[in-house]
Amino acid sequence: MKIRPISQQTMHYGPAFEVRRGVFQVDNWRKDWFVREWTHLRPAAGVVLLNQDDEVFLLEQYRPAINEVIIEIPAGMIDYDLEEGEEAPTAAAVREVKEETGLEIFESEITLLHRYYANVGTSNHELYLYLARLTFDKGDAILANILADRKGPEEEAMNAMVIPLSEAIQKVWDGEIVDSKTTIGLLMAEKVLADAK
Repeated sequence: MKIRPISQQTMHYGPAFEVRRGVFQVDNWRKDWFVREWTHLRPAAGVVLLNQDDEVFLLEQYRPAINEVIIEIPAGMIDYDLEEGEEAPTAAAVREVKEETGLEIFESEITLLHRYYANVGTSNHELYLYLARLTFDKGDAILANILADRKGPEEEAMNAMVIPLSEAIQKVWDGEIVDSKTTIGLLMAEKVLADAK
């Protein structure tokens, strides 16, 4: 039995997301129909950053929607330009790492871990997760190379940490890391490394 969209309208338009309402019809003998609302967001990209010692770069960031500071991988929305169109997910990943950490990585150095939808019941939000291996040997070296040119007040307020990937995975299981992209990214990175051994 198929469902097809009949109409759609934007109920709220903001800089971060839209709220849309749609009417849908079920292809049955009664021609049933229903209404749904959802948030429409640009895609996002996140990066699991590892150094040569299998330590992962994480950020403690305040999130207004839940009024909490949570642990996350570097990530952010894919930009959209009226002339150039939508930024490539890999380019967004590289840019977000630079903006949030001051570290420079290159598109050729990152590998796609997963592409997924965060909450298909109420949103179209699509995320791309990447794995990147830094050339620094120690976590302290990474922290020493964080530059002062972070963009924006949110980025300046972030706290950085570099911990073993195994410790980060334990924080997932202990409920200390509750962000979905970070949880998925860390668990998938752990499997990729295990498979490579």
